[in-house]
Amino acid sequence: MDTTHILKIQTELAQRTLAQPAERHKRLYRFVCDEGWLRTGLETVLSNKGSSTPGLDGVTKGRLDTNPDGRADLVHQLHVELVAGIYRPQPVKRVYIPKVRLVLPKCAHGCKDGRQERRQLPT
Repeated sequence: MDTTHILKIQTELAQRTLAQPAERHKRLYRFVCDEGWLRTGLETVLSNKGSSTPGLDGVTKGRLDTNPDGRADLVHQLHVELVAGIYRPQPVKRVYIPKVRLVLPKCAHGCKDGRQERRQLPT
């Protein structure tokens, strides 16, 4: 599946949603389950800067690529689980990052006003 084709469909869906906000889209799940869309999504994620970092499941890009069919197998497995309704996503890694406020004094945690913002990193 070509990224340009996916972006075209996404743009059409977005335009339809803006034009008719009360209208529901039907059969969106078929896009989610489509092996072409899954393959394109995987390639996009694996092209990211942090793709060599292992996820919570311990799988790295290098480990996935040790098997010549590793990527295709992963996409197919995900497709089968999505279609069957048995897919359960891995948990996200929750990280708290100190918020920086330049005017207030530092707190014991290193942030300037004692607050932290939560970030959730999908794996």
